Amino acid sequence: MRRVWIVSHIGHCFAVLAFRQILKEQSKMTQPYTLLENGWIYRIREPETGVSHEVIILVHGWTGDENSMEAFQHLFPKNAWLIAPRGIVTASPGGYGWTQTDLQSLSPFEQFSRPASEFRHHITALLQFLKTSTKNVNLAGFSQGAALIYTLLHLFPDWAKKAACMSGFLPPNAGSGSGALSKFKGQVLITHGTEDKMIPVQEAWRAADALKQAGVPVLTIIEPSGHKLGPDGAKGVKLFFNSN
Repeated sequence: MRRVWIVSHIGHCFAVLAFRQILKEQSKMTQPYTLLENGWIYRIREPETGVSHEVIILVHGWTGDENSMEAFQHLFPKNAWLIAPRGIVTASPGGYGWTQTDLQSLSPFEQFSRPASEFRHHITALLQFLKTSTKNVNLAGFSQGAALIYTLLHLFPDWAKKAACMSGFLPPNAGSGSGALSKFKGQVLITHGTEDKMIPVQEAWRAADALKQAGVPVLTIIEPSGHKLGPDGAKGVKLFFNSN
């Protein structure tokens, strides 16, 4: 019986070692994984090769979650961190968002200010936890997520290098906020569909005009699509983040 126990124990040790090796190999892969850190939930894809400090934060829209932006991940550089946080408020009929909305009007700048500050605080802490740079941040957001990005550019103009705002809107009253959009030295890409019934395409032009007046370089892609990222927009996003 003693000998049987020893053989069984040795077999168990080999199994544990093999399992650890599998986990080690899997850790080298770039498959996205979910992380709970400091009360926030994230979907993360690590850089494919080498050491990269380039970070792209993916910000979902109303009723989305940390998995919603995963459909866009093929548009971004493979050697960059992709980080998608879950929204902080519960949406109806499901999912999450960044601030409550009745979908009848555009949420104002004041309503996005606190979520934006909380967002930056948590993302900065996460990047420190992941031991990557907090100075190479890029942003890509859809719908309400794009509105949050516009707020971030106002409040923290020195935080991001590039920002893509897809099917979104510049929150009303943003011009009267405490931000300094003219101090933002990065680039902005705006994509929108002419058939968007949720957020009219006029919001894209309004945001582009405000950015241009502030001296921010803006690329605008308008195409015949609904409330989604169309093929031209997808090509634009890929080129935007894969070029210097």
